[in-house]
Amino acid sequence: MKGLLAAFLVLCILVLFFYLSEKKHDEPKLVINHNTKQILFFSQESNFDDEASYYDAIIELKKKFPKEIHNMLIISSKDAAKYYDRYHIEQSPAMVVVYQNKVLFSVDGLIPKERIIEPVEQALTQK
Repeated sequence: MKGLLAAFLVLCILVLFFYLSEKKHDEPKLVINHNTKQILFFSQESNFDDEASYYDAIIELKKKFPKEIHNMLIISSKDAAKYYDRYHIEQSPAMVVVYQNKVLFSVDGLIPKERIIEPVEQALTQK
């Protein structure tokens, strides 16, 4: 009887351990270097056509800001909603530039690439 109780206790501990370790992996980590200007791109994987102007803007911006585009963080649609309030956006696709815990620029929704490129350039070049 003691062996059965011990086995049940070990089983319960293992189940709890695996549950907690899975829970940790489910939580997205958004690691931002607050000492550099960081671009965040909120993707909407379910409809790539809606993101076309963002892709075009990223290609254009990469010519002037290759380091910043290389360091751009891409947030998937399944994780994006958790950050909407923090970064002043309402939907994906979206692009945000942050620096020292402040949003320098944010845009979301279906817009032409020019309305993305110009403000991002200004945000990245301002001191």
